[in-house]
Amino acid sequence: MAVGVVEQAIRGVYEGFTYRVEEADALLYKVDPRAKLAYMIAALIAISIVDKLWGQAMLLCYLVFLMLTGYHVRKFAEAVKPVALTVLFLATLLAIMYVVVLGEALSRSALHAAFTALRIANVSLLLIATFSTSPPEDIAQALVKLGTPFNQAYLFSLTIRFVPTVARDLLNTYDYFRVRGFRVKWGLNVLEGVRQLSYMLTSITKVLLERVISVAEALETRCFGFRERTFYRELKVCRRDIVFLALNAAVLAKILLINAFLVP
Repeated sequence: MAVGVVEQAIRGVYEGFTYRVEEADALLYKVDPRAKLAYMIAALIAISIVDKLWGQAMLLCYLVFLMLTGYHVRKFAEAVKPVALTVLFLATLLAIMYVVVLGEALSRSALHAAFTALRIANVSLLLIATFSTSPPEDIAQALVKLGTPFNQAYLFSLTIRFVPTVARDLLNTYDYFRVRGFRVKWGLNVLEGVRQLSYMLTSITKVLLERVISVAEALETRCFGFRERTFYRELKVCRRDIVFLALNAAVLAKILLINAFLVP
């Protein structure tokens, strides 16, 4: 069960953080990365400030509406389904831990678990909506224009690009083991399950190290960091970006006000 949930989470990371050029006609793809980064920071602050269950639920509905209107429905379904399954699993696990470990009432434990699960879901959807709708090179240029040194901005964009690659390598390695009849059987012997899982983790670590070494060699051969680089296409803020920020700021402010004054 746990392995299946981890697999679904990895598939969600791969689908959610992969940028595809053929889907770039949706609304969120056309917004300037600087506007999306500012929106992401404001939304993360709102998610951390909201301390009531209904407030987190409103944020979740708002993020789902934003992604449905500015995202591809197919990509939204592919990215959100694993996230939803993972969040449900975490909510159930947290509720059991609250009851068994802390000895709280079941109703109170369920509320605490639901609040934590909604917060995790909101952060996941926010990151997916921000990073999967912008090319990594545009994210690097946006950070440079905001004052970040080029080397740091490029390394950050390279990290964003590396996330779906790592997720794909994890899924491929897991599929290779499954085709050969490998199954992690936990049962009552936890140490045996850990020992079986270590075989797969060793192969995954080897694949990731080879990937990191190849990227480092590619950067070295291109004299990365020797001098400042330019960008093929310059980013420009337009009226659409200002409207996007204004509307989202108004929605976030309204949710914060409802959370502070109207929700008991």
